[in-house]
Amino acid sequence: MLLRSSLCNFCAGADVTLFDSAERGETPDLPVLELLRAFDALPIPIVAAVHGVCLGGGLELAMACDLIVASESARIGNIEASLGLNPLMGGIQRITQRAGAARAKEMALLGRRYDARTLERWNIINRVVADEQLAAVTTALAQELANGPTVAHASTKAIVSHAISHGVSEIDEAM
Repeated sequence: MLLRSSLCNFCAGADVTLFDSAERGETPDLPVLELLRAFDALPIPIVAAVHGVCLGGGLELAMACDLIVASESARIGNIEASLGLNPLMGGIQRITQRAGAARAKEMALLGRRYDARTLERWNIINRVVADEQLAAVTTALAQELANGPTVAHASTKAIVSHAISHGVSEIDEAM
């Protein structure tokens, strides 16, 4: 499966008016966590094709995918701190899984935008390609996965999820 945007940006984040309820001390009614859990439970791999701006909820959406390929010019980050918020869709947790606690804190606390090559070095994204190659590379990758051993892909996703949640020793026993 390929997740991409045909607009000039992958996703500039959530509509900040959704957070008006937070100012009143209420939890925003956002069904996005169910969507992210569904991405994890989906038995097929999901490839995110990130271009342009990928901020806040957009980054969290991309990190819910199994593989992230970004264009050279992509600008990516958790900018919620600039709004006085934390990432609400698992951004801190997913960055911690991918890049470690220090990088998760840096990204969430500073609220900066990063270039794709930096986030590739930090293991947050898988691959960076030239802007004009993004569509071709991600389509080819999604087709390769779709034509591959799909039952094994489902098993791989389940093993990785279980290992993250329960540790290597427990997944060794489960296997």
